[in-house]
Amino acid sequence: MVAVHRELPTQRRLESPAEAAAPVSQIVAEAERRATTSGPLAPSLTRPTTPPVRAVPRTPAAMGAWWGQRLFGSVKGALLGAAAALLATGISTARAAGGEARGTRKELVFVGMNPGAEREANTLKGWSPTGVAFVGPARIQDHALVNGRLVDLAGAPGREAFARALGLSTEKQAKLTALLEKTDRWGRDELARLARVFAEGEHGDRVIERIVLSGHSLGTGIWGDGNGEISWANLAELAEVFPKAARQVEDLAVAACYAGGEAQAQRFRAIFPHLKTFWGYQGSAPGAASGSVWHLKRWEAQTRGPTDTKLDRKAVAGLRKGENVATWSASRGYDDGRAPAPLASLRANYQVTVGMVDRYRTGELEMTNPGSGPLRRHYENLQRLLQRADLPAEERPQLDAERQEVIRLIYYRRVAGYFEAEHGATLDRAFKSLGLERPDFATLPRKDALVAITDFDLAAQSQTGLSPAVREAQALLVHGLRDMRAERIPQAWL
Repeated sequence: MVAVHRELPTQRRLESPAEAAAPVSQIVAEAERRATTSGPLAPSLTRPTTPPVRAVPRTPAAMGAWWGQRLFGSVKGALLGAAAALLATGISTARAAGGEARGTRKELVFVGMNPGAEREANTLKGWSPTGVAFVGPARIQDHALVNGRLVDLAGAPGREAFARALGLSTEKQAKLTALLEKTDRWGRDELARLARVFAEGEHGDRVIERIVLSGHSLGTGIWGDGNGEISWANLAELAEVFPKAARQVEDLAVAACYAGGEAQAQRFRAIFPHLKTFWGYQGSAPGAASGSVWHLKRWEAQTRGPTDTKLDRKAVAGLRKGENVATWSASRGYDDGRAPAPLASLRANYQVTVGMVDRYRTGELEMTNPGSGPLRRHYENLQRLLQRADLPAEERPQLDAERQEVIRLIYYRRVAGYFEAEHGATLDRAFKSLGLERPDFATLPRKDALVAITDFDLAAQSQTGLSPAVREAQALLVHGLRDMRAERIPQAWL
């Protein structure tokens, strides 16, 4: 499963995992764990006297009967245990026959891009019977360990060394190296860590049935505060490098804003061909400190076992942001809790609010609250259109470009602060070179900032032989702070 971005619900006590109806394969897995563990059993159970090694049954049916009799204290328990073991063996054999990996590690894979993601993962680790494999930011951005040596993934030698270490063919090494090169700055370390997990699945050392993607999102990828982005395009290319691993994924949760539209669900189904369920958010999502763990616990409990019929968005009804959950399953289809609206009505809603964009673009209006107001309403209308699976493909590029600009205008004050902190030294040299007074773009209202940018641009155009600092500052100010282009204003600043 995979999950993506969110936002304090009233904390509700969930039923304990032991109270949930567990699938047969889970019961058998628990029995096998108890048979081999050296630690104490749960308080509600009494450890039987450890039998000699030769007394432990070796076949699945015998082992199931052995544990069924001891756990339930009856012949009926032994028969149920034997039947459960045989059923689980049949499922396992069927999966192996289908070409999936036969590894024994089956932790839920949790990819977290935000600092709070580890809290979410640790909570699920104590909840999920399978455990959790956490994929998070490296201590040093865009670096990875290769045979005990730290390599820089921003450079070709580091990317090539990393790809070679995963036991791939020459062709796939080249594909992974190219993928890491095009991945967003500061997102390479998380993608590399996920690639390690997929490599284990590809080689049969792990089965990757469930994935959570946690972070911020516009609907095109996932990123973290002060961190880089893994786009859905990056994820699709990773699946091409590791096709066997991608075919193992059955359940995906994206714990992120605006990543739960029907169009996104379709895309994930293409990335993960054997996907059975998807959980996302068609609007804003709860954050790590404001409710996401309660959502993810419900999702985790519903996705245990081979069936897809338990997934139900109503499981989080009453929880904060529960109304924004959208689900898809192979048996039930897509459900966001709303009656499908005609595409024409969504286009009409868009036309009502699109005129507001230019007033914010020119600085006539300033954003006072990024979470509300006319520009936020327009952004919601944009998202409703882009989330539709029946939106014609030729309309998407223009709407997506507008979405990228609008969300940057919504967070203009934050963007300007990051811009000043990142490029202040370059701006100092450039303004001094042109003999212009240097404004503080972090505090300047957008309308005044645009005047300062125009003055700088005209001064630069009137001269020849511009210094590198002036040329760079000109591009940053015009294409970045004025035009709000995504290549100059990274997602991490939003």
